[in-house]
Amino acid sequence: MDNKRVNSSDVSRSPRLGDLISIEGISWAKYKKDLGIKHGSLLFNMLFPWIMIAIPAIFFPQKLNFYLGAFLTIPTAIWFAFWLNAYNLHFHEASHYNLHPNKFINDLLATIFLTPFVGMPIGSYRISHSQHHRFLGGLEDTEISYRSSISYKNLLEGLIGIYLLRMLRKYFVNFQGNYPRQSDVKNSSLIFVGTLAFMLTIQFSIIFLLSWGISLFLGIAWAISFFMIAPLIGKARQTLEHRSFTARKNIDYSKVVHGPQNRIFGNDFFSRFFGAAGFNSHLLHHLDPTVSYTRFPEMESFMLRTPLRDSIDANRLTYYATFKKLLLND
Repeated sequence: MDNKRVNSSDVSRSPRLGDLISIEGISWAKYKKDLGIKHGSLLFNMLFPWIMIAIPAIFFPQKLNFYLGAFLTIPTAIWFAFWLNAYNLHFHEASHYNLHPNKFINDLLATIFLTPFVGMPIGSYRISHSQHHRFLGGLEDTEISYRSSISYKNLLEGLIGIYLLRMLRKYFVNFQGNYPRQSDVKNSSLIFVGTLAFMLTIQFSIIFLLSWGISLFLGIAWAISFFMIAPLIGKARQTLEHRSFTARKNIDYSKVVHGPQNRIFGNDFFSRFFGAAGFNSHLLHHLDPTVSYTRFPEMESFMLRTPLRDSIDANRLTYYATFKKLLLND
């Protein structure tokens, strides 16, 4: 790969890595063969959010007066939402067969443990998500949160559930578009609705159990976290990953090409779990989606010993700096 031809846009466009060679003369194709899933790290990263979610459930006072309960509800909802996102992002890993090397087991794990909190069938999501990798920044992209700016209006829409409804509609349309035959479209629609109903049944069951078994305010906190704050966090995260600093809020990027953008963020405690499942190094994922995020440290080390080093470093920021710059630019 010619070092002169590599720039920041190359890593955003996910360049072909077949000929990428490190300074030691090792090819990426050979190097990544040893980058299998670290199952211990994966298991810990999926269990740790639930440990954090359990803390309010364990210590939340059962007998509260109305004012104290109301005061604790929103902070608890934010806490729940943050850790729910950290767990749910592993559904994305499952779409790339990075939960388990056996594809059947991978999808079974995703269906049992993640679909009740995501509400989508893994197979349909995989097809839709593949278009995001193929058309990132283009008009055909299927994951388009970054097309709208980080503004107070959009944040409010996320909080009151408008963004969640738009997201569900978007995925419903995407899933229907995956099947050319009318009979398949009908079956896909039924599966989508059935999976969504399954998720809602699980979530309302959790709300009931928390409300009845511990505290009404804890049940309300879960409802707010799941249906309002968690989708907002997801939208904000994807926008920080993919929105260009040159984008403007008065441009309709459903009609005008936005262009690809990828970033790599920090590895501090907040960044690791706000961008859980490797999303804090999302640029690396778009370089090669077949690599498990549990091997991103080795992957980054390799990439920094190749001609891609400067372009990777040029897209290295913190979540806060990115948020601030996007807010000011828009």
